Amino acid sequence: MASDGEKSIVQGGIRDILKKGRSLLGEDGAKYAGPERRVSNRIPLRLPVRVCVSGEEYQDCRTIDINLGGLALQPVTNAEPRQSVAIAFEGFPGVAPPFTLSGEVIRLQTDDSRTIGLKVNRARNPPEAAGHYRNLIRYYLHHRPLTEEINSGYFEGRCAECGWVGRVGGRRPICSRCGGAVKPFHSST
Repeated sequence: MASDGEKSIVQGGIRDILKKGRSLLGEDGAKYAGPERRVSNRIPLRLPVRVCVSGEEYQDCRTIDINLGGLALQPVTNAEPRQSVAIAFEGFPGVAPPFTLSGEVIRLQTDDSRTIGLKVNRARNPPEAAGHYRNLIRYYLHHRPLTEEINSGYFEGRCAECGWVGRVGGRRPICSRCGGAVKPFHSST
């Protein structure tokens, strides 16, 4: 006969399995193509990108979070699990030139924002694109305050004229190199 301690361990294990099963079946509001196996936690990062789902036209969206194995994007329309996706990143001066990655839709949120989770397809990406992606992630990991919403009135942006990237004040967003207008990376749209 099992002791009370053994019973609680078994019940706890069953509870964890049922909870995991419900999330894999999509009962938590999301559709899955399969279990998600992240190598590391994603860092919150909002960058403008262009996305092409299964050869359709490119659409403007932004990253929500990112890591070496994948990223989340929103808003993306007409995406379904297991579809191939091309993600075009703008250039980031001093970090990475413009590049395009190939990925696969792993997860769909069912809310109105059309957030999708992608797995970066390492076999389909050329080594230079994978290197640029890795450099971009390392840059933001080493400059962690750039990924957080800071209420001090500063933001990270890009100069529309010369392409400079850096932090500027919200009251006067002007490029320190050429004096051009700086547009924020972390926009709400």
